[in-house]
Amino acid sequence: MPRTTDASSMFEFDEDTVSDRDSDLAAHEAALRIDDRFVGDWVRYGLTSMDAYLAKHARFAAFLEQRNQAA
Repeated sequence: MPRTTDASSMFEFDEDTVSDRDSDLAAHEAALRIDDRFVGDWVRYGLTSMDAYLAKHARFAAFLEQRNQAA
């Protein structure tokens, strides 16, 4: 015969479980603060690299344009 459960027992909370969830949440929030700083640094690095890359290609395009005008 299938086992039945009392509906009230489904919503009981163990104090240790709630405490563990709170500590997990605090650890997750601390990780998010670190990740925000990391993402900011990563974006700055990416934009600086992109700027250097585009500047290099702009110089090369200018070189080709100047070479084509001379020919």
